[in-house]
Amino acid sequence: MMSPRLPFTFRVLCVLCVPAIQPLEGQVADTVVLPEVVVTANRVATPPSEVIPTTTVISGQELRERGIRTVAEALLQVPGAAVVPVGSYGGVTSLFLRGGESDYVKVLVDGVPQNEPGGTYFFSNLTTDNVDRIEVVQGPGSVLYGSDAMTGVIQIFTRKGSGPSRVNGEALGGSFGSFIGSAGARGGSATASYSATLSRYSTDGTYPFNNRYVNTVGSAALRVQLDDRTDGVLSVRGDGNTTHFPTDFTGAATDSNSFTTGNVLTAGLDLGHQFTDKVELRALVTSNRQSDRASNVADSPGDTLGYYATSSLGNTYRNAMDLHLLLRPRAGAVITLGAGGEYEGIQETDAATFNFGTGNDSSSSAFNDNRTNWSGYAQALAPFGDRVVANLGVRLDDNGSFGVHFTERIGLAVRVFSATRLRGSFGTAFKEPTFREVAAQTPFEVGNPNLKPEQATSWEAGISQELLDGRLRASAAYFNQQFKDMIEYDAGVPPGTPNYYNVAEATADGVEVQVEARPIPVLSIAASYTNLFTRVDQAVAGAGPGSALEPGQPLLRRPDNQARVDIRTWPVRGLSAGAGLTWVGDRDDIDYNAFPAQRVVLPAYFTADFNAAYTLPMGGPPVTLEFQIQNAFDEVYQTVVGYPGRPRAVVAGARVEF
Repeated sequence: MMSPRLPFTFRVLCVLCVPAIQPLEGQVADTVVLPEVVVTANRVATPPSEVIPTTTVISGQELRERGIRTVAEALLQVPGAAVVPVGSYGGVTSLFLRGGESDYVKVLVDGVPQNEPGGTYFFSNLTTDNVDRIEVVQGPGSVLYGSDAMTGVIQIFTRKGSGPSRVNGEALGGSFGSFIGSAGARGGSATASYSATLSRYSTDGTYPFNNRYVNTVGSAALRVQLDDRTDGVLSVRGDGNTTHFPTDFTGAATDSNSFTTGNVLTAGLDLGHQFTDKVELRALVTSNRQSDRASNVADSPGDTLGYYATSSLGNTYRNAMDLHLLLRPRAGAVITLGAGGEYEGIQETDAATFNFGTGNDSSSSAFNDNRTNWSGYAQALAPFGDRVVANLGVRLDDNGSFGVHFTERIGLAVRVFSATRLRGSFGTAFKEPTFREVAAQTPFEVGNPNLKPEQATSWEAGISQELLDGRLRASAAYFNQQFKDMIEYDAGVPPGTPNYYNVAEATADGVEVQVEARPIPVLSIAASYTNLFTRVDQAVAGAGPGSALEPGQPLLRRPDNQARVDIRTWPVRGLSAGAGLTWVGDRDDIDYNAFPAQRVVLPAYFTADFNAAYTLPMGGPPVTLEFQIQNAFDEVYQTVVGYPGRPRAVVAGARVEF
C-alpha cells in the first residue's frame, strides 16, 4: 500500500522556493557556527563555500551538550535519514539514507571503513565517545570512497587534544537499570597531541527477561607534527558488546537465553608530507577486524523440537591502503590523484541441533572466502572567481568478485547573490556483493559468483539562503536516485542452483527542507522536513504482498514524510536545556506473524526528548549535572512490525573535568 505523496511539481517548487537548515555554505550545519573546513565531501579540507554535495556537520560539543551517546541518535537530525532500531537497546539499528538500502552508506572513523565487506553496518554499538565531529555527505560517494557509498558517507572524527593534559569522567544511571560511565584524557602541544576515552554502557533492557545489553568502547588518537611539512595521525577504536534478546523473528518474547557478542577493533594511520605549497602526498593505512558470535541453546529440558539449539561464529576483516597526491595549481583549486588496494575476508562456522519429530539430528557448515580490490581515482575541484565552484571526479575499480567498474561525479555551485547559492550535482555509485551472496554453499543458500555490483545513478539540485546577518539560514534540495542490479534472494530455484541474482530495480526521490535560526543569542532553533517517494520497479518474478521487494510498492521502513525540531537555550550562566521533537510518518513493513506474510502500513508516531545540563558555580574542577528524558510522553509505537518502540526513559548523573 502506498502512502500519499506530494506531487512532483510541488516538490520541485519546494526546492526552488523554500529555504531550509543545512546552512548555506556547502549545506553544512553545525549548530549555528560553520566549521572552518569540511573533509569528507572532497577527501581534502575544503572551505564550506566550496562544498557542493549536501553535507551535514554535527559538532562534538553539541553532542556532549545534548547528552547524545550514539551516532544513531545523532543522525535523527540529518534530513533524509531514517533511523530504525529493532526492539530494545543493543538491537539491530539500521539507517536508510535518502531511501536507499540499509547497506548503502559507507561508515568511516578517521578514514577507517567500519562496514562489513558488502556494505552491511548496524549502528547499535557506534557511540559518540571522544568524537570531535560527525560529517554526513548525502548522495553518491563511490568516486572517492569506492564500494558501499551508494547514498552517502558518514565519517566520525576523533577528538583532538590541546593544551595541558586534562582528565574527565562521567557517571549516570536511570530507567531499566541503565548505567553510563566514562573516563578520558586529552592534551598536547603544537608538535604532538593525544586524546583517549574508555566508556561502558549497560542496561537490563525494556523486555521483562533476557534483555541485558552491555557495550564497552575504547578510542584514542595521537597526532604529531614532525616538521613544518610532515604530519601524522594514529587512531584506534575498540568495541566489545553483548546483547541478550528474548524475541523470535516475529518480535514475540519467547526465548530465555539467546544472545550475541561482538568485538570490533579498527586502526588507521594517516601520514602526509607537503613537498611544496602546491604538492602534497598522503598515505592512509587502515585495518578493521570484527568477530561476532551468536548462541541459542535449549531453553529447558523440554525444548527439543524444531531448531532448538543453534550457534555461529564469524570473523571478518578489511585491510586497506590508499595513496593520493594533492596538487594545488592555483588558489582554491585542488586536483586529487589517488590509488588504493584492499584485502577483505570472512571465516564463519554455523551449527544447529534439531528435531522435527524424527529424532535428534545436527548439522554444521563452514564458510571461508576473500577478495582483493584495486582502485584508481581522480578529482578536480576548482573555483572560478568568488561565485562559482565546480568539481569533476572519476574512478576505476578492479574488484575480486565482479571485475572492472567505472564511476563518475560532477557538480556545480553558483552564488547568484551575496547570500544566495544554487548548486547541482550528478553521480554514480556501486556496492560490491557480500561474500555469502557470491560464494555461500548450504542447503538453503547458494551463492552466485557471476553477480554484478549493485548500482545507483543520482542527481540533486538545491538552494541555500542566509538572512538577518546570518541569524537565519535556510536551504532545500531535491534528489532523484535510480537503483539497479539490486541483489535479490530467490527461494524458488531448483536445489543446488544459485539463490542470488541481480534482478531488482527501484526509484527513490524526495525533497529535504531545513531552517536554522538564532533569533536571540541564548536561543537556537533548527527544523527539518523530508518528503520521500520510493518504488520497486522490478523484482523476482512472482514477488507478492509478503515480499520485501514487491513491484509497484514502496521500499520497506522508509517513511514518506518525517520532520525534526531541535530547540536549545542557555537562559542563565552554566545552564543549557533543550528538546528534540521527532515525527515519523507512515511506512510499509512485512508482518511475519501472518501466514502467508503480508505487507502492512505502520502508523505515524511522535516522540519528544528533553535534556538539561547545569555546571555548578563553585571553585575547583567544573562539575556538570546532567538530566535526560527520552520519549517523554511515553508514545506507544512500532519501529518494525512486532517490535515496540522504546518507552519513556529517564537518566541523570554528573560529569567532571580536571
